[in-house]
Amino acid sequence: MEKFYLKSNNEEVKLGEVLYHPVIRRIPFGVAMMQEEVTLDEELLAKLLKNGAIYKKPSEDTILDTPKPVEVKIHTDLQYYFEKIAKKQNWHTEKVCNILNAVSTLNPMSAMNIVLREIAIEIDQKYSDHIQNSPKIYIISALNGKIGEVNKAHIANYRNIAAFRSIEDAKIACKIVSPILRGIFKNGKSK
Repeated sequence: MEKFYLKSNNEEVKLGEVLYHPVIRRIPFGVAMMQEEVTLDEELLAKLLKNGAIYKKPSEDTILDTPKPVEVKIHTDLQYYFEKIAKKQNWHTEKVCNILNAVSTLNPMSAMNIVLREIAIEIDQKYSDHIQNSPKIYIISALNGKIGEVNKAHIANYRNIAAFRSIEDAKIACKIVSPILRGIFKNGKSK
């Protein structure tokens, strides 16, 4: 069974509940913002799902029944991910490396996060659904280079982070970027 949540505040909503919807109305001297009371029915739910105001997530029972990840070969060579970035941007690999080096001089973690996101996308291909359906999300921290769980309610957009569904997936990514991580966090301190 699926549950539905308001994107604005991540609160669960159910069919038949009363929701308050902001509406702009013209009044004699301009416009006014008012709250309109609506009952969530199938038609309204479909409309709100389509425009992104509500998102759905499987319930805990459904999560337990989800299929296990399929076996996908994960490339462990950094060059492979540089080539993926180059292909996406229609650039040469050398240009990607030059850009990453330039970004790295300003902020080494920014450059690493660009590569980490490509790795996260590759690793996530072994799952059949979107990463936002994962019960837990892990990242590699910019503070210390360690793996940590993040509060899903604070993630506004998965395009902006290198997100992983499990600690094991994040460990694979750490192993791939370990030469970069060691350079950034040498002796526990950043350069």
